[in-house]
Order: sequence, then C-alpha cells, then structure tokens
Amino acid sequence: MVSIDYRLSDEDTFPAQIHDVKTAVRWVKSIAGEYGLNGNKIGLWGSSAGGHLAALASTTEPNQFIGENPLYSDMTSEVQAVAIGYGPMDFLQIDEQRELDGISEEDPESVQIPKDKKTSDPDSFESLFLGAPILTCPDRVKEANPLTYVKAGLPPFLIMHGLSDVAVPAHQSQLLYQALAAKGNEVSLYLINGLGHGFLNRSNLDEGGPRIATFFTSKNGGGEIIEEKNLLIFDKIEEFFRVQLSK
Repeated sequence: MVSIDYRLSDEDTFPAQIHDVKTAVRWVKSIAGEYGLNGNKIGLWGSSAGGHLAALASTTEPNQFIGENPLYSDMTSEVQAVAIGYGPMDFLQIDEQRELDGISEEDPESVQIPKDKKTSDPDSFESLFLGAPILTCPDRVKEANPLTYVKAGLPPFLIMHGLSDVAVPAHQSQLLYQALAAKGNEVSLYLINGLGHGFLNRSNLDEGGPRIATFFTSKNGGGEIIEEKNLLIFDKIEEFFRVQLSK
C-alpha cells in the first residue's frame, strides 16, 4: 500500500488537489519496477475528501486535470479498481439532503460538524476547496463534481457510506452508484446501519463484529441486486481489491 498526500485548501484551491492525486498515481507507476509492484494493477482508495478525489481521478480522462508541465508524463493515471467511503459527489445537493433526511447522529465516534454549519456557507470545507462560496460558482462546482465525468468503461467501484452520517449524507454515495450503474459499470454500494462520518479512520472498526448493511450491486449493465448483508468492513475492502486486481 502507498499512502499519498495532496495539498489542502489552505495551501491551494481546486484543481491543485486532483493534480496531486493523479501525479501520485503516475509516480507509483514510475517506481513500480523498483519496488516489485505491478503498475498495471493499481487500486485507488479514499474516504471523505479523499473519496471525492478518488472518484474524480478515476472518472476523468488521464489527460484531464494534469496541470502545466506534469511530472511522470510518460505514465498515465488510470487505475483498475476504486474504493470510496462517504465522499461528497455533488456539493450543491448536500444541504438539501441533510434537511430531507433529518438524520440523527447515532455513532458517538463519528466526525462531528456544528448543527448550524452548511455546505453553502462561505467558510465551509467545500467553498474553501473551490476558492468561492459554492452557490456563486455553479460551473466550478460542476467541474469538481465526479458525476460530470461518469461514462461507460470505468474500473469497478466499491462504495461505502454510514446511514448516520450528518456531515456527508448517504444520498451522495447513492448518486455516484446510480450514475455508474446507469452507464453499465460494475459498482457495489453498502449503506451501513449506525455508522457516521469517518468510520474508516478507526483501526478497531471491525472488532465489534459484522455490521448490518443494505447492499446494492450492478455489474456491466445487468440487473440490480438489493439485499441485506452482514459484513466486516475492512475484510470486504480487502476482498474487493484482491478480486479486482487479480483479474
């Protein structure tokens, strides 16, 4: 596993962050031989803001969002599998969905946000990320929205979201799932009972046993399957990458 980093919004605004992620993927490919890695079998995994960037990196074309004078330009940023946890996918729908869902926080270890904090506020994470209040720059929001770029032929996706997430409503992951499935991509979504924002930050997450989740999957344009699942979250993510990256 390679842990990559990107500039935060107090260092630079969008699209600097996606430039960094794509540069990191190209760099990994450039040093793959030195470290015994397979540069043709790379999975991308991110949660929250990292989930947004993982989705954006894998839905856009390799020649999009590379910046001026890109490093490791003899490599591409294509990946073969993508795992995303509770990432924001359409900034302009987050506030409305919070109000519609009326979610009450059940998870005491989740990342908390102030009750009166809105994505549309000028000092929200999303507005700071874009460099302007999101309601004043809809075109810029669209450019940063992974849903804008969804098409057929994308790598398999695994998406996870807690149903008690008040920071990023689970509807955001449902939007990505629906967009990917509509284009015939292989995608699975787990909506997990009782978990709030940030659950993938916990190394002891699975020590309490399996979690109950509603599972949605659509494979290559086939019919959708919906069922209840009991899962160990990190085991499921590891299984996803092992299966997809061994093809």
